Amino acid sequence: MKRITLYFLLLFTQTIFAQFDNSTVQYYIGEGTETAYFIVDFNDGSETPSYVWGFRFNEEDGLTAVDLFYQIGEADPNLTIDAGDFLNDISYNQHDTSLQEYDYWSTWNGDTFETMTMNGSGLSGVLLEDTRWYGASYGWMFIFPEPTPPSFPVPAVDPETLSNPNNQKVEFSVYPNPTSDYLNIQTEEEILEVTIFNVQGKQILKSNIERVDVSNLTSGIYLIEIKTNSGKAFRKFIKK
Repeated sequence: MKRITLYFLLLFTQTIFAQFDNSTVQYYIGEGTETAYFIVDFNDGSETPSYVWGFRFNEEDGLTAVDLFYQIGEADPNLTIDAGDFLNDISYNQHDTSLQEYDYWSTWNGDTFETMTMNGSGLSGVLLEDTRWYGASYGWMFIFPEPTPPSFPVPAVDPETLSNPNNQKVEFSVYPNPTSDYLNIQTEEEILEVTIFNVQGKQILKSNIERVDVSNLTSGIYLIEIKTNSGKAFRKFIKK
């Protein structure tokens, strides 16, 4: 099992912050008038360890977190969830923790992404509420001595969207990574907007140029989002 190097971020005090934008969510599952959000964080040291799905439902149906886990796992062919009243395991694309023997999943919920707290009971006791956040985070015992809430996610993508040739993906890279001063963006498309977030989902800065000055950021892990006429995409980078 890999040990994960943790980066702890201090917020840059001269920046105006914004909450995680729910419009970032791309893949919605279910039908109904209410919407909940579901985050899975694998904490496996990969470039994008944390993902978010949207879940639509009707509150009068009395659904619980068990239903949310089960229905999202059933709808996304790339996602496998083994859960009853408690969460046993999750795998998604290349992320698979089933071979790791010593760590556990913790489950969370809260009014916002930033305020999620760990569930004190089984998933069947957690009722779904409109606009509420629900999550799962791996690594309780070995990676982290205490349960750790999910980190800032990138959007999960509907496999049908990926298979449609009319839907373009934004292709870009950033360098140098890690960086201490400037982050360069390489893409064939015109950049409409560049946004940088910290791992708590707070917006740090915005730009629309290919060379972004990050020298004033505190050392740590950040996510950069670029928007073009084809859509938007994320990458992770490290500020030294």
